[in-house]
Amino acid sequence: NTLKAIDIHKLATLDVAGLKGIDAERLAAPFGEQYATATYGNQLDADGMVRAQTQVARMLDASTVKSFAAALDKLPGEGESVHLVIGFRHSMGDLLPAILRLSNQRIEEAHIATLTFSRQNGADWAAMLDAGSVGWLAVICSHYFSKTSPQIYDAAVPMLRGRGAIVTPVRCHAKLLLCKLADGRTITAEGSANTRSAKTVEQVTIFSDPALYAFHRNWMEKLHAAAAQAEAAAQDREGVSA
Repeated sequence: NTLKAIDIHKLATLDVAGLKGIDAERLAAPFGEQYATATYGNQLDADGMVRAQTQVARMLDASTVKSFAAALDKLPGEGESVHLVIGFRHSMGDLLPAILRLSNQRIEEAHIATLTFSRQNGADWAAMLDAGSVGWLAVICSHYFSKTSPQIYDAAVPMLRGRGAIVTPVRCHAKLLLCKLADGRTITAEGSANTRSAKTVEQVTIFSDPALYAFHRNWMEKLHAAAAQAEAAAQDREGVSA
């Protein structure tokens, strides 16, 4: 009963015909960049595909199990895959120590692709490199993340690179973890989860397939190489201008 009617005759009239169009090219771009693909980090120059013949070994609901290693119990055998649903307890970052525990093997090389990572991820990876449980590490993350979370990225990257790791920010939304074990086995994990903490339902599939491992490692190494070449070229240009 307290509501009052609006007198529409007193409302201001909008002159739609007099509105000017917005010049999108003059809008400020994030980080002072232009809207061009290259300025947001390197991207793949072509899509890729590999056909892997794998047998589904297990399907697990790990969303209520505290330990990723306990949920897995054992790694897939060659040609097998294990499919998991996770959530609230695990992230892709938890899989690396789980592989170490279940394999009882040194990880000779690890390749990670993630949209984002956490401070804890960076500290854990550095500790594994220091301990020698991981011999070599290469990380691909989102260029957007590197610019919007400098408090994490700028602290972790020098620490990791100082230990011989490669960290490359590109146009990345992939979530992958590849491990080559000392006994020659390869583990490939594909999923929806980032390496940082997961607070939502996610899915992960873990394969033991050398061809799949080689496929993912190949395109990831190409991105690392392209980024290194671009950085070297930029440094050369700065040297010439100086």
